[in-house]
Amino acid sequence: MDIREKNRTAAGVRLPRTTIPAEFAALVREYKIGNVILFRYNIENLPQLARLCADIQELIRGATGRDAFITIDQEGGMVTRLPWDAVNVPGSMALAATGKPENAVLAAEITARQLRGVGVNFNLAPDLDVNSNPMNPVIGVRSFGDNPQSVALFGTKRPWRAIKTAACSAAASISPATATPPWIPTSGFPASRKRWTSLKRASSFRSARRSRRAFPP
Repeated sequence: MDIREKNRTAAGVRLPRTTIPAEFAALVREYKIGNVILFRYNIENLPQLARLCADIQELIRGATGRDAFITIDQEGGMVTRLPWDAVNVPGSMALAATGKPENAVLAAEITARQLRGVGVNFNLAPDLDVNSNPMNPVIGVRSFGDNPQSVALFGTKRPWRAIKTAACSAAASISPATATPPWIPTSGFPASRKRWTSLKRASSFRSARRSRRAFPP
């Protein structure tokens, strides 16, 4: 496999419908696409989602000879892709408000088991942004809080425990340039005038590395 094939296999593409259209299948076969990311508009209910994931796996295995990464952004709370007949766990800020990190672990296990049960094997969660700007319209309750240590304590337990308990991979996300600064009204993009050292101090990843809670026993 050359580098171009590797890149295409690693690329994640959107599916335009709740089923696989012929043109999408042709794209996967021609370019050996290996990963698909699902959004709310792809999902009607759990049985339909399970059928869709099974069809995606069959298509990609036939085209590439490898299992597909079927990805979703299921943080819980306000950021949910799961349908009405699934369990949507509380969001990050609500979990942190309980003061019990074990609740974050339980939420991760519930989510991971549901996703794996329907065939989704990669979750783009949790969000480890620190909610350091009260005027920011994007992060808000998606964050575990405004303290890097607290975010690290609650957030880094979730993806790794999900992997161990339900064989569902996860990737924590962080966007310091989105969480910290104000928005530029004319462009819709965030702008930051903070130095890199300031951003690092506010990072939950830095706290996670120091405490080594990112890799629980």
